[in-house]
Amino acid sequence: MEVRRESEEASRGANSTHAQRHVRRGGREAVAYRQARSRAEFEGAFRILQRRYEESGLTENRGAQLRVMPYHLWQETQVFVALDDHDQVIGSVSLVRDEGNHRLPMESTYPSEIAGLRSQGVGIGEVCGLCVGSEKHHSSGELFAGLTRIMMFHARHMGLDSLVAVVHPRHGKFYRLAMGFREIGCLSAYRQVGGQPGVPILGHVKDDSRYRDRWKRNYFGGEYPEDQLRPNPMSMIDRAYFGRFLDVTQRSSQSSIRRAA
Repeated sequence: MEVRRESEEASRGANSTHAQRHVRRGGREAVAYRQARSRAEFEGAFRILQRRYEESGLTENRGAQLRVMPYHLWQETQVFVALDDHDQVIGSVSLVRDEGNHRLPMESTYPSEIAGLRSQGVGIGEVCGLCVGSEKHHSSGELFAGLTRIMMFHARHMGLDSLVAVVHPRHGKFYRLAMGFREIGCLSAYRQVGGQPGVPILGHVKDDSRYRDRWKRNYFGGEYPEDQLRPNPMSMIDRAYFGRFLDVTQRSSQSSIRRAA
């Protein structure tokens, strides 16, 4: 989960009841935060993810059009997008639920940490592929707050207890202090981000006491209509289409991601 540390003030603008599209004052365009619904929205999410990861040195697959990872094609994965006034994708994040026949992506590096949580009966989801565009009309903090807000509401709707992610060490302090996340493993070279350093963290979906006030309002204030929170996975036709763009550096690991029967 890779994003720069942002001011907590960004959480204020995303905290509106029933809001799917948040209108910003001062001449800024409106932004819609929702689940990806069409091939164009999935493609926009994967395109901006590839661009931002290349710019940050987080992928070995340079020059690709799209960053499509094996987990993007799973039924357990929900992709969320931020859309500008022209319905162009300007940010994205994915949530992979720990269910079905797949292991979580981070288990390739942190198998014992996830196994320990699973043995406790904890409902887990992994946050992956968080990225925001460098659009002049929207701060990265604003997009981060809006994307992770709807993701958190969806996680609760799906009955999850905890979220896990792998973040750069310099971002770990922000998640600990602002949202009560804790480290659950050691620093490692993380293959999902081109071997850059990562540390696994765990946060709570339902316990608002762990969040500072501004982030508590962002993640627990207001509500969404149920139809905006139900899972909307990628269709079989789109899975076949995007499978052609699967990250070549991840193809060899796809078969090993299956859980043992």
